[in-house]
Amino acid sequence: SSPGSAAGRPSGAAEVAQRISDPSYYGALCLLVDEAGFLIDAKASALIAQLPPSEGQLVAAEAIVRSLGVADGPAFDALIDALSVNGGAGTADRAALSSSGAAHASPPVLVHPGEALQRLKQFVEAEAGIADHPSGTAGSAAAGGSGRSPAAAAASSTVRPSLGGALAVGLMGAGAFKGQVVSMRAAEKEKKYWERLTKAVSDKELRVLGRLEGQLGSYHGLLLRRS
Repeated sequence: SSPGSAAGRPSGAAEVAQRISDPSYYGALCLLVDEAGFLIDAKASALIAQLPPSEGQLVAAEAIVRSLGVADGPAFDALIDALSVNGGAGTADRAALSSSGAAHASPPVLVHPGEALQRLKQFVEAEAGIADHPSGTAGSAAAGGSGRSPAAAAASSTVRPSLGGALAVGLMGAGAFKGQVVSMRAAEKEKKYWERLTKAVSDKELRVLGRLEGQLGSYHGLLLRRS
C-alpha cells in the first residue's frame, strides 16, 4: 500500500476500540470475561468491580484483549474467529463492515464456554507463531490468514507479552484453576448448609420442646404409678 493510504488507516488501538464498542461483539466479549477473567490482575479487578456492570464488563474485556496481545483490528478478528463455532465472518468482511460504518457484522455463533479456553490457547499459539516468524513460511501463511502483513505482525509482537510463554501456560492451567474455584465454592456451600442445619430449630422452639419433654416425663411417671 502507498504511504498515503497507510497514513489514512486507523491505528491498531483505534481498530480494537472500534470493534470492542461494536454491539455485535458483546456476547463474545462476555464469554471472554467469564472464561478468561483470571488474566486480569487483582488490583485491576478491584477497580473494575467499582464500575457499573455494563461499563465494567467492557473495561474487563478490553483488559483481557490487551493481555492477549491483541494490538490491531485483524488480531481482534482472529480472536473472535477463535471463539466462534465456524470461524465467524471472514476477516476481510469484518474489516470492511467495521471501516464502512454502514452496518455491523452479524454476531458470531460462539463456542460452548467449556471449549473457550482451549480455543484461546490455540489463538495464543497461532499469534505467537505470527510474531516469532513474521517472514518465514509458517509466519507468512498465518499472517495472510489473519489479514496482516509480516511487517505488521512483527510490529505487533513488541506489544504482545510472551504469547507463547506465560499466557499459554496460564491458559493451559486455567482448567485446573477453575476446578479449584468450583471445589472451593462447593466446600463453602457445604459449610453454609451445615451452619444453617444447626440453626434449624430456634432457641424459642428449643425452650418449648424442653418444657414438653418435662411434661411428658411427668405424665409418664404418673402412668407408672397408676399401673
